[in-house]
Amino acid sequence: MNETVKCPHCKNSVPADNLRCFFCGELLDISVGPLSFLSNRFKGLIIAAIALLMIILLLIWLF
Repeated sequence: MNETVKCPHCKNSVPADNLRCFFCGELLDISVGPLSFLSNRFKGLIIAAIALLMIILLLIWLF
């Protein structure tokens, strides 16, 4: 039994294991990697926090 997902661009159903939509050719939003369980909002916050931490560590190292 194949699972399907809706394309966020054209709203057609495509197999869940596809990376591109058959109908419009757009990439599907497939989450992979260690941060895949986080929403995009939290990913941005984590990236900003890591960047801020790196800047603080650089300033501590310089002074």
